Amino acid sequence: MSLVCPPLPGMAVSPPVILRGLIPPENVQNIPLELCQRNQWVCWRYQQRNGRQTKIPVNPHNGQPADVTHPSTWGSFDQALYFKGKADGIGIVLADDGSLIGVDVDHCIDKLTGDFTEAGRKVFAALRRTYFEISPSGTGLKYFFRRDPQSNFSITRNKHTGMKTEVYDRNRFFTVTGIPFCGI
Repeated sequence: MSLVCPPLPGMAVSPPVILRGLIPPENVQNIPLELCQRNQWVCWRYQQRNGRQTKIPVNPHNGQPADVTHPSTWGSFDQALYFKGKADGIGIVLADDGSLIGVDVDHCIDKLTGDFTEAGRKVFAALRRTYFEISPSGTGLKYFFRRDPQSNFSITRNKHTGMKTEVYDRNRFFTVTGIPFCGI
């Protein structure tokens, strides 16, 4: 049995215009219920910073920048999904309680073919029972799982593949697309 978000009222018939591609209605049901039930949701938008495009978290209540260390700037899944301001997507905050781990594996999917790189294949094979989704770039994967309270994580880079893997358990936000990655 898969734990997914229940369909939102009216979604099957006519998706609200305010979604504007933040998450297409057909992808909403793919997001695990355990994530949807947390009040740790923000929106995000692209912003140029130091010559690079980055994603900044946005408060779903007022459109101001969200702070991953201040829960008052987060909202419910529905508040983020139905945000009426300027945003490019939604995301979940990995709260200071560290109960949720988010893993972001960049450059593990070939953008032209949709196939795994060899390194990506190894990551997926090791963790295939976890919910995986495709990142906004289309070339990376994100996955979430519950954390052992004694662990702590940081950024690492595999020198041999160039594949960047970020593992966090607090004070970060992760974009959520609802585009599941189901296998090799």
